[in-house]
Order: sequence, then C-alpha cells, then structure tokens
Amino acid sequence: AVLVSLFVIVSLVLSIGCGPGEPKTTLEKIKRENKLVIGTHPFNPPFEFGSGTGVDGFDYELTEAIAREMGVKTQWIKKNFEECFDYLQNKKVDLVINAVTITPERSKDFLFSRPYFTTGQVIAIRREREDILSVDDLQGKRVGVQKETTADVFMKEIGGTVEIVRFDSFDDALFELNRKLLDAVVGDAPTLIYDLKLLTNLRTVGTLLTKEEYGLVFRKTDPELKAEVDRIINKLQDSGELAEMVKKWKLDITPDETVPAAPETK
Repeated sequence: AVLVSLFVIVSLVLSIGCGPGEPKTTLEKIKRENKLVIGTHPFNPPFEFGSGTGVDGFDYELTEAIAREMGVKTQWIKKNFEECFDYLQNKKVDLVINAVTITPERSKDFLFSRPYFTTGQVIAIRREREDILSVDDLQGKRVGVQKETTADVFMKEIGGTVEIVRFDSFDDALFELNRKLLDAVVGDAPTLIYDLKLLTNLRTVGTLLTKEEYGLVFRKTDPELKAEVDRIINKLQDSGELAEMVKKWKLDITPDETVPAAPETK
C-alpha cells in the first residue's frame, strides 16, 4: 500500500511538471496569452495617431481587425519609429505596423506581410513658392524628411546639392516648412494630404516620386505569424472590409504606375 501511494504521488508530480511547456512559436504564444502586442509610432495620420495611451487610424483599425480574426486582444506599445524595430528584434512586441514600406534592405532583417496599401512619396512646399515644381528643383534647397524612412533614403539617392534636414516625426518637418525654415518636405502622399488639410499655407506639387507598398513587420523567426496575418488580410480584402477602411480614411489615392525608378546614388 505504501509503495502504491508513493507511485501515485510521484506520478502526480511528474504529470504536473509535464504541462504544455513553453510556446514553440510567437503565434502559439499570442493564442495562449490571448494578447497581440503591437509596436507603433503614432505620429503618422491617417495611419496611426493618438495622444496618451490611445491609438487610432487606418493601421490601428486594420490590426484590430486582424486581432479580432485571431480571437485575441491587443496591447499597443508607442515608441519612436526606429525604436519600434529594436523592440521587435528584442521580442518586446510581436509585430510592428507604422505605414512601413517593404524594401529589399529591410527585408534582409525582417519578414513582411503581404502588401496592404500602395502609395508613394510626394513633395510639399509653401503655397507662394513657384520655383519648386519637381524633384529636380530641390537642388540647392533645404528639404525636410522623417529620419530612417523611405523619404530619407530617396533624398539621399538624389544627392547633389540638396540639404537634407531629418526629423523624428513627419509633423515636425511640416511645421518647420510652415515657419519658412525649410524649402520643401518629402513624405508619404496620404500623410501629406491629410496634414495639409490643417496646414493650409502648404500644398503638394508634381506626381508621386516613388511607388511603395506597406506591410506589417515580423521577426525572421516568425513565418507562422506572417502566414496567419496574410491569411486574415486576404480575408479582409475578399470581404470588402479592407476597402471600407481605405474609403473611411480617405486613402483611395491611385498611385501613378509610370513613376520613374529611384535615381542612382551620386
């Protein structure tokens, strides 16, 4: 009887120790913890914006819809644009969404979802300026960009005598342009158009300078999470929900299919 009792106790202890164990993938962790942790820099309307702990915008609604389809809740972490990628690599967030353009350079370090939006870069100037009508007219000018973005990369490739002034946020660049401290700002067309509704002294000129596709960003070790998000984006597209979000946030801007390739680095 004593031996049987000891056997039962040992069996119980072993069974307790042999639980589900650590999740093998980030997707499994998200499902088990019922929480998707998202990194973003909410200073990019209409894609992401919000004061305090709040977040709103197109990217917010898209990610909330993805979490809904996954059957989990969300937790939003606000960081500077470049810090979001550090948080992702250090596993402090599960993914990043911030109107991030899919590029070969970024794809060396990260996985991207299938594209969920297509746009490009455009030039903003003050309304009274008549000497800047195209990218060629930016030579010898002070041009503002948000640092570490594709606008920053594009302007570096332009080269020549352009003076690039880098800011932590796109809004900061536009405010400096509004104060006549810059000659122009280059940035994502939807964000520019959205902000110019308030900054009525500014206007855009020319057509799109680039053609870019946005994607959600994952660690290279998370192909399962990418596949699940891709599946859900396809579902949202097929159901028309994604198109409704685009319409709601007035993002239905048709990109110019004939935009020239980025110039060679000088």
